[in-house]
Amino acid sequence: MKPSTLMSSLLAVSVSLFAPLSGAQTPAPAQKAATAQAPQTAQAVKAEPLYILMTSPKEVKGWDRTTVGTDTVYINPKPLLGSADLTNIDPMANKDGQGFIGLYFNDAGKAKLADVSRANSGSRLAVVVGQDIVAMPLLKDPLPDGFMMFGVVSPQAAQIIAHKVAGQPLPQ
Repeated sequence: MKPSTLMSSLLAVSVSLFAPLSGAQTPAPAQKAATAQAPQTAQAVKAEPLYILMTSPKEVKGWDRTTVGTDTVYINPKPLLGSADLTNIDPMANKDGQGFIGLYFNDAGKAKLADVSRANSGSRLAVVVGQDIVAMPLLKDPLPDGFMMFGVVSPQAAQIIAHKVAGQPLPQ
């Protein structure tokens, strides 16, 4: 699904973020008995795409309008960065129990992130995973090192988001 169709609302990480498992195959009849007795192993999970999009509190022609809390926000449907620009995604938490996501970018992503952050200080980005806006970080300073960190609703949400983007089974 294209990013332009993703912007219906800001969603807190909840049950709606749990994607159905894909890539799992039904075992053949002979395998079913062995599978039933063997301990359950993690199933393959399709990676969810990550997009980073520019936002504006003011109407911009061609941008998607959405409501975030009580505010109207306009989101550029053209991604600035995406999954292809990442080398790693790390879930993090501080001692106070706040969840964070750390995004590490490849050389092309690092250059894009540096340009975007330099040109748009004071603006918010929309971080979209699959079809959900998971964060709207504020660009305060240039990000020249190819690393971006932003808060999410909880450490558990950070784990879920990172696993979904990496295509790893969700934590139990």
